[in-house]
Amino acid sequence: MDQEMPVMDGLTCTRKIRELESEGKLVRHVPIIAVTANARSEQIQTAMAAGMDDVVSKPFRVPELIPKIEELMERYRQPSVSPPPSSQRED
Repeated sequence: MDQEMPVMDGLTCTRKIRELESEGKLVRHVPIIAVTANARSEQIQTAMAAGMDDVVSKPFRVPELIPKIEELMERYRQPSVSPPPSSQRED
């Protein structure tokens, strides 16, 4: 999530997503990685306080981002759901 977007900044958007989660309108946690050129400790703390799961500073390289994505996927992995039993009966 880029911190500086034209309509709604990343912090506001992240707070809104977390609000929707807490209201039950989103049924699972949405992992969010902040992308920002302002990677000083104060900005990182602000991003994390807004509900970001991690922070990547610009410019970044994809090899730096992939491990963070994989870590969040593992952390918020949902158990696989088996399909319901068939309602058709053989007579």
